[in-house]
Amino acid sequence: MSIEMYISFALVSVIGTLIIRYLTEKIYTAERKEVTFQGKILHDPDVRDLLNKQEKLDAMYYLSRELPIEEIATRINRTRSFVRSIDVLLRIHGMLTDARWGVDTEALKMKKILKIYPDSQPMRDQLFSNDFFITYLVQAKRNREFLIAVYTIPEEVEEKISGIPISSWYYTFSRFTVPFFKENLLEEFFKEYNSITNENPFPPRGTPIQDIDLIYMYICKWAQIWPEFATEKDKLASNIEEEIGDLIDVSYHYIDAKLNILKENNILFPINPLFLEGINYDSLISFINHQEVYRVIKTFNQFNIITALCFTSEGKYGLWLHYPHDHEKSILQILNDLDPHHETYLLSDVLIRTTIPYKYFVDKRRGIPHEIG
Repeated sequence: MSIEMYISFALVSVIGTLIIRYLTEKIYTAERKEVTFQGKILHDPDVRDLLNKQEKLDAMYYLSRELPIEEIATRINRTRSFVRSIDVLLRIHGMLTDARWGVDTEALKMKKILKIYPDSQPMRDQLFSNDFFITYLVQAKRNREFLIAVYTIPEEVEEKISGIPISSWYYTFSRFTVPFFKENLLEEFFKEYNSITNENPFPPRGTPIQDIDLIYMYICKWAQIWPEFATEKDKLASNIEEEIGDLIDVSYHYIDAKLNILKENNILFPINPLFLEGINYDSLISFINHQEVYRVIKTFNQFNIITALCFTSEGKYGLWLHYPHDHEKSILQILNDLDPHHETYLLSDVLIRTTIPYKYFVDKRRGIPHEIG
């Protein structure tokens, strides 16, 4: 074969390959209706595939609900290895966190106080130097920069800080659907809203415990940071024994009984562990006054938006939304339509996120004081 013929053959082969690839991609896109991805991990083909296949989104939903792998496989009619692969993918990319349980702190004789500060370096230094009771601190923006702090404080020291008393946050579990990134949110929201009921989707508030000891506090601490705390009770008992065994008797059966009380009294309740920042999700907190707030959050859920709610002493609701960045403008308009006087903060970096202040009760037993400055 001459050089000219070889070159001609090679060119034809390359052009043919490109045409086939182009047609294949066009057909693939037409059949899958795949969206354009711009987030940090959206270039990963496995993540893109996850967001464009309903069975994988169903697996993600059930994993967020803490269902066993085998049960999820049965529900979506796939193999256990299929479900495990979704679980691994979510964990690798930080989309499935270890935060699986919330604590109704009021039932444990603790209060949550929300306080908003202007953001400045001196203010940050002040908060970080006296952060013993701060369980959440986040940067926020509303016309200018702020810091939103949530204090979790035992009742005996509650009066030492002013702010807005709030309840614990209660989360919804969005049933994700394709297409993952919805279009025309502003137009479609109120159409969907009209078909949604205002039924409360959350578990009952916690029943207070009268005789609270360190075991209760430490179970709640581990529940907030260790997903397997309820299934690996021997290890849980060992961890608690190591930390406070000098102050209180610790045994497997004692811990098992206390854990059951916490669950039966709804003091421990499931929260949504999904965190989707890597696929271009943002978060906000909005304080709104609306008579059908459950209807509002359930409507947002229909658009693959994760929601949480807290109750405030001022008659308003604290609404937390975790949403695709491109929906932000529409969401702000929706909130304005729902309550023209809403007070909304766009959230950015979380500076502090920690458990209930269990150490306060340990230090109290040991005679170590803690004051709020």
